[in-house]
Amino acid sequence: VDSAMLSSSVMIQPADEQALADLSLTYYGPYAVLTPGNKVIERTIPNLSSNAMPVVNEMAAMLQGKTGQYSSVGMFADNKERTRFEVEAYVAKTSKLSITSLNLFYEPFQELLREIARRVFNPAYGADLPGGDYVVELRDRLLEEGVPPEALGVIDFDRCLVNRAVGGGSPEARQLTLNELAAEAASFDDIGRKNLLRDRVAAKVGYDMADRYVPDTTEPRPTIDEKLAVLENSHLISGETINAQSNELHTIHLKVHVQRLQQYFDSVESGQAQLGDIVQPMVQIHAHATEHVEMGQMDPSTVGLINAFRQQLQQYGEMIWNGQKKLQAEARRQAQEAEAAAAEGQDVPPAQDQSLNPEMERKLIEHNLRLQMKQEEHQQKMQMKQQEFLQKQAIRDATEAEKLRRLGVT
Repeated sequence: VDSAMLSSSVMIQPADEQALADLSLTYYGPYAVLTPGNKVIERTIPNLSSNAMPVVNEMAAMLQGKTGQYSSVGMFADNKERTRFEVEAYVAKTSKLSITSLNLFYEPFQELLREIARRVFNPAYGADLPGGDYVVELRDRLLEEGVPPEALGVIDFDRCLVNRAVGGGSPEARQLTLNELAAEAASFDDIGRKNLLRDRVAAKVGYDMADRYVPDTTEPRPTIDEKLAVLENSHLISGETINAQSNELHTIHLKVHVQRLQQYFDSVESGQAQLGDIVQPMVQIHAHATEHVEMGQMDPSTVGLINAFRQQLQQYGEMIWNGQKKLQAEARRQAQEAEAAAAEGQDVPPAQDQSLNPEMERKLIEHNLRLQMKQEEHQQKMQMKQQEFLQKQAIRDATEAEKLRRLGVT
């Protein structure tokens, strides 16, 4: 670069230091006049296309490669017709920013937003400080939306993340990405396809105007597992045995199965159904739901929900077991009454045994024991983790105390 600058420069030789200090160039129309005491050293006019321009082009290429600057002038300057594939390939290549470039922007931007949020939700930030009016207005609007005041003081700002824009900030790259997603839209659910359509409209008119064409939706997203769980309930009630699969959404299945068990118990308490009529389908659903609990506990992200369903199933299992004991006691009483009536010569129809058969009773006992064992295992793990934490804390306290003792701090 230095050689290119030297070869493309005009050489001027001052006569002395004063001439160098007074060096200036004055233009009079087509003439350029140097101050006295300076003279131009005659030399051949340099060829800039062979010495300076290659260096400039190389530096521009390096800048383009390092920063990912986007420019479509190079391809679309002429009038040549191009296919859609050519245009999309060129846009994808020229508008793609490197991961390093994105991180160089998003990392400090994320820290900036975290600091803004930390100040906004600081209770000591009042209306008399810069931007305080907007802070007070934001807090009032959050309270109107139902956000409790104590929630604003427990925000973990270090875990707040910036939602990165599609396309890395390039409108062309964003449009290209959304067009590529449109080819996969057939495999999306209804909410996913609507969100994609909303994003494509917003890419053209902005999100403020997107509601005019594709309103935002806050409805829950139903899954196929909900319908499968409902169909499973129907088959289980009819006496079929269905095994849970490992690739199913266990929390969704458990929600549907537990709701059906609750409906059975509500019907018994309201007198709309007899326990003897529904005890066997309840055991079938209970056994199937137990399998979902055992498979669902393998996912660390759903451990809390699975434990809640396990406790509910334990309660239902105890209620089924207690109801089964009542049915057995009622069957024995009716049998005794029938024997006494037969001894007296009375014709009494035999009592119907509404209790569980031995196989169903064995399943119920087995499932209750498995749920209880899993619950005890979970409690033991939690106790072990608590003891391990206390032990590490004690070791850290002892280490810090030893450091302070060595420093002479009491």
